[in-house]
Amino acid sequence: MPPLPLGTPKAIPAPDWMVWRAFHRRLELYQRESPTKMHAILVERVGLTDSESYVFDTAGSMYLDELVLIEDHVRHEISSRFMLDERLHGPLLASMRSKFNWIRMPPARTPDGRTVNEVLSAEGFFVRLEERRQSVFRAHWESLAESIGLFKLVRLERVIKKEVAPSLRVGARAERVSMPRPVPNDQIAPK
Repeated sequence: MPPLPLGTPKAIPAPDWMVWRAFHRRLELYQRESPTKMHAILVERVGLTDSESYVFDTAGSMYLDELVLIEDHVRHEISSRFMLDERLHGPLLASMRSKFNWIRMPPARTPDGRTVNEVLSAEGFFVRLEERRQSVFRAHWESLAESIGLFKLVRLERVIKKEVAPSLRVGARAERVSMPRPVPNDQIAPK
């Protein structure tokens, strides 16, 4: 990630929900393109059994689905509340459809002259959104603690914090998010 220009707030560590989302997405990629890489992470490095690995993978898919539902609900709520029309607000709606970048909205204006983003920020909308995402993450984490055990979950969390978290940064006002790029299958070297 290139350094931020002078005068720009420094990036802060990504929230847990985002780090785990990136990890589960990475595992989905490995499962499609290099199942041995996924096996190496979950079974060999963390010590999950094959059945625990399956439970973890299933729980990860459910977690990702819940986050997508939250984002779909938010996009629908914003679109209907501000009566956004595809002809007039095409770029705004397109940015809201983006999986990673939907909060960075073009400045659609409300009747009082404020941008949609300013109205939502003033109402605490984005704070509530973060709380919902963190709540989903906590429920996911607790269900994993029950299903694979706290010891293995903590080992897995160490791997995630070491390998995934450093590659994610959020701008100070949550306007810029840098997502790690998955490694193409042809560049994955067997160990």
